[in-house]
Amino acid sequence: MTNYHINAVFDSNIKNGVHVFGEIITTGGAGSSEYDNFLAPYLSATGHSAYDFPLFAQIRSAFSFGGSMNALVDPGAYGQALSGDKAITFSITHDIPLNDGFRYQLLDPTDEHLANAYVLGRDGGVPLLYSDNNESGDNRWVDLYKRDDIKGMVKFHNGVQGSGMQMVSHNDCVIFFKRDHQGVVGINKCADGQDIWVDTSTDNLWWYRNYRDTLSNDVQYITTQWHKFYVPGRSARMWLME
Repeated sequence: MTNYHINAVFDSNIKNGVHVFGEIITTGGAGSSEYDNFLAPYLSATGHSAYDFPLFAQIRSAFSFGGSMNALVDPGAYGQALSGDKAITFSITHDIPLNDGFRYQLLDPTDEHLANAYVLGRDGGVPLLYSDNNESGDNRWVDLYKRDDIKGMVKFHNGVQGSGMQMVSHNDCVIFFKRDHQGVVGINKCADGQDIWVDTSTDNLWWYRNYRDTLSNDVQYITTQWHKFYVPGRSARMWLME
């Protein structure tokens, strides 16, 4: 379908009050042939949103063996993620588990959990979560929306809507960012836990308030300028201010 055809079908009457997005599969962002020849022109010509395959490529790279979480610090800055107002973000789509040709893109279950925390914790895009009735036979996504970890991630996501995002610390294993003063996210893909010291004055985290993790119920109560957060190995923390 040409962009002209798409615009002729999805006219202003059909799009009124409707979120329209498309699926243009790419192996990456700016610089990849699929992005430059198809996805970028689609976004420009239609004004629609699209699956953020560029960001998905960065997620797969970050969680791959030998990959670095630094890839997720600001992928949009170098064309490896769609702008927030155009992006449908995800860690898995319906195609990946249900088609043999895409199953190589499946993340390790723990990495998928961590990727979901990133997608639902970051600012930008509309997150899409895949849930099924075990059509794939993997027993991984049955009624996913009922899982406690997903409920906690959605609670955090909804609680920080409208807040900005600031990266506080990052290395090959961990990214640690905040959503203004409303919430803090730490994601650690490596086996060893890590301490992250935060200057709460510079980073504008509020004192004498509970920041409660929506995934583990860990509570951080800040009373000093320098506060230590701890992110266990192979885990995520999503602290939401109460």
